[in-house]
Amino acid sequence: MTYYADKKMSTAVLAVLIVMFITSLIAYPQLTFEGAAMGMEAWLKVVFPALLPFFVGAEIMISIGVVDFMSVLLSPIMEPLFGCPGSSSFVWAMSMASGYPTCAQLTTLLRQQEKINRIEAQRILAFSSTSGPLFMLGAVGIGMLNSPRAGSIIAISHYTSATIIGVIFKYYGGRSKQNKRHKYTDKSMLKRAIHSMYLTRKKDERSFAQILGDSIKSSFETLTMVGGFLIVFSALIHIILKPSPSNQSFVKGVIGGMIEMTTGCISISQSSAPFAEKIAAISFVIGWSGLSVHCQVASMISKTDISIITYIVTKLLHGILSSIIGWSIAKVLYVGDIQIFNPSSITNIISFNFIIQYSIKLFYLAILLVSATGIFVAIFKKRV
Repeated sequence: MTYYADKKMSTAVLAVLIVMFITSLIAYPQLTFEGAAMGMEAWLKVVFPALLPFFVGAEIMISIGVVDFMSVLLSPIMEPLFGCPGSSSFVWAMSMASGYPTCAQLTTLLRQQEKINRIEAQRILAFSSTSGPLFMLGAVGIGMLNSPRAGSIIAISHYTSATIIGVIFKYYGGRSKQNKRHKYTDKSMLKRAIHSMYLTRKKDERSFAQILGDSIKSSFETLTMVGGFLIVFSALIHIILKPSPSNQSFVKGVIGGMIEMTTGCISISQSSAPFAEKIAAISFVIGWSGLSVHCQVASMISKTDISIITYIVTKLLHGILSSIIGWSIAKVLYVGDIQIFNPSSITNIISFNFIIQYSIKLFYLAILLVSATGIFVAIFKKRV
């Protein structure tokens, strides 16, 4: 009886929220159009070209067994540090290079293929769900705050807090039985990694052309979903953050950033708040990532047993830790107030060609870095 009462209540609340949202769209058609247009532009010029190479490349590498190769090589590092298999290094590297919501997409794929269990999936989401350096260093640091140092501080606090959360969540769910699956006493870890990759490729009977086609199709479908969320939430946040005096934009930016990350960061950067406070607020917003990203993640993991509630808790912790670390660094390395945001700066700095070229370079760099680390571990283990 209680279950049905709760379902009725949640349905009623959802209906009220939807009616309020539609009413707001009708009441503010101009703001709705401007917000939706901003969301569409951000998706076409930034999100789509930045994430497409990662999504397509990642799905191909999972299909041909590259992730299994990395899983064997990097287990000696990832299991003691985060309580996760070596395949989590692949998710971590891809997410750090490309940003939200790559981690959720890759973790979902690994979980659906049963390469990781539920506890490991939850742990991977805890420390691998991060923003990309292109957004923090380029869009926020240079484009919004007109300060490369500010972008560096935000990025350092963001990745440091993610690592801390990963170490803490190593104990989430107790010890996983799968954590003991690799025996490090084998003579050649590199041979085992190659054999594992071969077995995975052997199980998949699709040709490379089929794998490529399926990967592109799946990536387009996922990115279309991401674009839909971005446009809807951009319209909503544009209504909430109506033009206001600069002394109010800081508070509205934090509130708006809880809903949609990018718009909230822009509003905070336009405020007259001191440098350290801006860094702390933006670090929190990026660590939290916003309800828009949370909805994207919820949609991606909906077909698995991964808990969205646990994920949201980790993002709240990520935001708080990032804010504290960012504020502390900003106070130590205080360089004066940053300049007011110039709306034309992002367009000038981040062009479509720059985004696509930079994202592809980051993709190859992430693969190279993870592979080099794995080979180094294999060689070291063999000598020891």
